[in-house]
Amino acid sequence: MVRIHQKNGFASLAEVLVTAVIFTIAAFGIFAAISMLRPQSMDSKQRLDAAYAGKSVIEQLRASVDASRWDNEESPLYPGKTHSTDVGDYTVNWSLEDVKDLGVRALTMNVYLKE
Repeated sequence: MVRIHQKNGFASLAEVLVTAVIFTIAAFGIFAAISMLRPQSMDSKQRLDAAYAGKSVIEQLRASVDASRWDNEESPLYPGKTHSTDVGDYTVNWSLEDVKDLGVRALTMNVYLKE
């Protein structure tokens, strides 16, 4: 006579092993995705900090605009010279160039992380 055994809650060894393998693969995928997000967030923070460093230099230049400094060769507003300053962890380089026939100056700026 054949007896039919009912499963009363506990799994077989094969089911436990398959479940463990599936869980390990899923956990590895989740941890890999999380670890890949961290460097991108650090890069984003550095870019934002660099933008704020550049903005602070632009605000300083804007505050220093007046007639006595506009054409003074020692002024950071004088065109044709490259100027440099340190803002926190960043080095900001900028230069101003006259825009033809408009009477304005164009700003070119680069921001570098100090090493």
